[in-house]
Amino acid sequence: AEAASLIRAPGQIKLLDPVSRQAVVDSVALGVSRIYWVCGGVMAVGILFALLLPELPLRLRAGLSEAMEQSAPAH
Repeated sequence: AEAASLIRAPGQIKLLDPVSRQAVVDSVALGVSRIYWVCGGVMAVGILFALLLPELPLRLRAGLSEAMEQSAPAH
């Protein structure tokens, strides 16, 4: 629990000896960079899937107008 609380307390990190302080800074930087790499990969896969999806044509008329025509009495 002590190591986890260091992230929220920059003042405590400054009080550490230089070797320990650098280890904390490096571990945070590594964790953040991994998150961005993973998110970038997920976004790239999402974009690829979006580009490969087949284009489906939309209806020419709205569903409301079709429903109104079906419920209208015949002349």
